[in-house]
Amino acid sequence: MPRSLLLSLCLLSGCTTPGFPEHGGKWGEGMTLLPNGGRLRTAASEAFSHPWTWVPAVGALAIEISDQDDDISEWARDHTPVFGSKSNAAEQSTDLRNLLRDAVAVSTVFTDSGSEPGLWLQRKVVGYSAFEASAWMRNEATDLFKRSSGRLRPDTSDDRSFPSGHTSAAFNYAVWTNSNLDYIDMHGGLREGLKWTNLLVAAGVGWGRVEAGRHYPTDVLLGAALGNATSLFFQRAFVGIPEPGEPQLKLQITPDGFAIGLHWSF
Repeated sequence: MPRSLLLSLCLLSGCTTPGFPEHGGKWGEGMTLLPNGGRLRTAASEAFSHPWTWVPAVGALAIEISDQDDDISEWARDHTPVFGSKSNAAEQSTDLRNLLRDAVAVSTVFTDSGSEPGLWLQRKVVGYSAFEASAWMRNEATDLFKRSSGRLRPDTSDDRSFPSGHTSAAFNYAVWTNSNLDYIDMHGGLREGLKWTNLLVAAGVGWGRVEAGRHYPTDVLLGAALGNATSLFFQRAFVGIPEPGEPQLKLQITPDGFAIGLHWSF
């Protein structure tokens, strides 16, 4: 493979130096149980301005404006192209959601939190407690929206369709795990692969709910936005995980010419 092409692929995937965590510090160095007002405001701003929050929200708005919600939902239920049947979609979306939750616990254990036993344990307990708080807040917000909207599910089983609780949970878990991965010693390419896998699994949870007839696409997209926002808010406010950099267009001169790539860490 030409070196210029290899470099382009590396830039596009956000490659980092092998053998070192993505961030130089220790996981949980900035933890606090009582974030001040400035930190809370910054956390809220970063959570709601993040692409994985507003892009799904914009997508839901586009579907609503184009009046495609019912059509996409009906097509997914009739064809079940991914899961094969509505029952499989319902069962496997739940299994995938639970798998993502397990990944949070595993990744929390393996983050680099220093070598001093007492401090290591303190950071793990506080960090995981912050995750549980984010999951609780996400669940409460989801339930509030469900009760307020009263939207009938596609399968007409009840009026708690909006937003998708499975999807909000899946993205809450996936985004938290992805931030943990930045503090685990692994090759950068593997880290990025795991991040994309987590997000694809979370997306699969959402699509599974559509195929199962439990939610409309807009329910799923707003659930994804809610899950991402709550995860990022609690990470920034309590754990102190820094906000990854903005998208950068990189130019690199090589012996074979030059390479341009878009680097976007999340």
